[in-house]
Amino acid sequence: MNQTADRDGTNAPVGPNPSHGGAMAQDTDQDKADQPLSLDKWPPEGRTLADIVDLIRPATAAVLKSLVVTTDWLSPHAKDIVSYFRLEAFAQPLLQLWNSGALIAKARRGDPISSPVDIPPPSTVWEVRVVDIMRSVIEDPIGHGKYIYDLRFFLEPKAKPKSTAGSATKNWIVAEAKRLKAAGEVNEGTRITDFARLLADRMDKAHETDESISPVGWRYIKNALPNWGLWPVTSIK
Repeated sequence: MNQTADRDGTNAPVGPNPSHGGAMAQDTDQDKADQPLSLDKWPPEGRTLADIVDLIRPATAAVLKSLVVTTDWLSPHAKDIVSYFRLEAFAQPLLQLWNSGALIAKARRGDPISSPVDIPPPSTVWEVRVVDIMRSVIEDPIGHGKYIYDLRFFLEPKAKPKSTAGSATKNWIVAEAKRLKAAGEVNEGTRITDFARLLADRMDKAHETDESISPVGWRYIKNALPNWGLWPVTSIK
């Protein structure tokens, strides 16, 4: 067990304060297993380590909070309870979500007033060591006495749905090109520039009665025709 110097200069074992040790053991025993960490209603400002402990180990969180408001928080005995322990020991649900990418972490690296940056998940590369759970501070894996401050967890940003405008434009042009060929309005003698201009004109007119159609320029159409299997005209099926 680690030793620390008491105020009178003698060495005493660092351990839970007798006034809290029993309560700590009793309350943490109630947390026999981590509670599920639901991602529902995750706040946009993220959650700190203390917030997450409150969700997955509520009894442990209650004890930690009680220590914060007592003078014993400043004693080495109380600090020993909440400082320098492995996150893996009590927060498997958090680590699983972080490592899987369902949660992302941001924090102030090396300086508590620096701008937040992304903190990569530990996976099996580094071990998360909590320095101050109530202030969400962990050791920086780069070492050298560096810390990561204000660690917060956010939901993985949802991928923005791909715009359907491009595919809708393509679908309209492909359908119109097939109609023009079937009607004999274009043939193998039609120049690609004329074909593109014709499609652009028809698209402008179609937009007048159907605003869901977004017109594009003839140059755009000209460049797209070969890629969409519409040029040469004989390739249109």
